[in-house]
Amino acid sequence: MQILLVPGFWLDGDSWAPITRHLEAAGHIVHALTLPGKRPGDTDLAGIGLRDHVDAVLAVVDSLDGPVALVGHSGGGTIGWAVADARPSRIARVVMVDSIPMPAGTCINDELPVEGDGVPLPVYGEYRERWAV
Repeated sequence: MQILLVPGFWLDGDSWAPITRHLEAAGHIVHALTLPGKRPGDTDLAGIGLRDHVDAVLAVVDSLDGPVALVGHSGGGTIGWAVADARPSRIARVVMVDSIPMPAGTCINDELPVEGDGVPLPVYGEYRERWAV
């Protein structure tokens, strides 16, 4: 089966390396994605939003043959859910790792502060301290 691994905030496709080899050994074709704005060295993030991430994953789904399993970690789960909604006949299953489907009309991490026309993520590691319950 084709498996698309969608990383969470702050992460790129390399974050899936510990699991990728196990999935491939089980006979799956694995695509560990790096989303727009998440590549090492990406600095011009103006205008990159959730829609761009969903479209990037949709482009991969559309390029593949056969059923696709989507695995989304954290914020990647929301992206996977949106992709499944856009291509229900192509998606065999959605697996969410440390994620849940967002209810209609809600947004992901609405507690993050808006700065200008963007919502920058906190520095990795500070997020847990800042919003710990």
